Amino acid sequence: MRAMILAAGFGTRLGELGLALPKPLFPVCNVPLIRWAVSWLVGHEVRDIVVNLHHRGELIRNELGDGGDLDARITYSQEDGEILGTGGGVKKVLDFFGGETFVLMNGKIVVDLDLHAAVAHHRATGAQATMVLKPDPHAAQWGAIGVDPAGRVRRFLGEPAPDGPEHNGPVVDHMFTGIHILEPDFVRSLPDGSCCIVRAGYRPGFTAGTPLAGYVHDGYFWDHSTPSRFLQGNLNLVSGRGLGRGRGRALFAPGPLCGLHPTAQVHADAHVHETTLIGPAARIAAGAQVGPEAVVGPNAQVAKGVTVSRAVVCAGARAEADVHGGVIAPDGQFTPVDLRDDGPRTGPALKK
Repeated sequence: MRAMILAAGFGTRLGELGLALPKPLFPVCNVPLIRWAVSWLVGHEVRDIVVNLHHRGELIRNELGDGGDLDARITYSQEDGEILGTGGGVKKVLDFFGGETFVLMNGKIVVDLDLHAAVAHHRATGAQATMVLKPDPHAAQWGAIGVDPAGRVRRFLGEPAPDGPEHNGPVVDHMFTGIHILEPDFVRSLPDGSCCIVRAGYRPGFTAGTPLAGYVHDGYFWDHSTPSRFLQGNLNLVSGRGLGRGRGRALFAPGPLCGLHPTAQVHADAHVHETTLIGPAARIAAGAQVGPEAVVGPNAQVAKGVTVSRAVVCAGARAEADVHGGVIAPDGQFTPVDLRDDGPRTGPALKK
């Protein structure tokens, strides 16, 4: 199979953090998010990948190159001028998939989905498109997709299927993760130019009776669209929450999730908690307290006597005062984060 990673967005929901880096390059356990996506695909033997670019795309291209260091073969689709959206972006590169089933995903997520099982479900249902879903008690708030026991989409944003009453068991609402398994004909039906695949593809397809499926993933899934979700995603992994568990599940992490890099310098009078990740060439000064739940990036510094907990200090940044619940971006700007506000779990495309 082949895959596409969507990486052209502007990252506006990250607020001031989005000024420092494009969202796919924000580090989760010191590895850019887009590398998590590539590693997960490669872990499922998907090596031919196209990445669309727009906002600060040269930085993403420079980070990934041809993908060789991740055992992938990466090509790029540059969107100049008007951004093409989730639908227009994938239709532009439709020939890349060679007429075969393919995977489409956002470049902002970490997941331990068993992709082989999801693809098998897609093929068994005969669907034109399969949405990977996640149980969520607040699914309706973010845009609920209802599926029956056979995995067919029978309710879309609260609207029932057009072919009569719901049947074949109860229909249960779930949250859409932004991972798709698609047939080329489904994408071919999208309008040319900029469009949203949900509004221009799924919604009219559902109304017209196009076979749509939902595969429910009950393992780890996290998107990093807002400052709170970005920070919490780091803390989940460095503390051991969200590790792939169960048959077929694995994060395929592209780097360590906790621990001390051998090139890091930690003063003998500093204390580093076990739920902490310290990156290459980082420096922790005397009397500093790092953790619990903290990530210190490559070449970053924690000054003398400073405490850093439930926080991320990005690569090259310096923590000169106590940090609890926040992010110090690569440009040195500190963003306090309220972890009680977990923000949107999906893109705005699923909102009515």
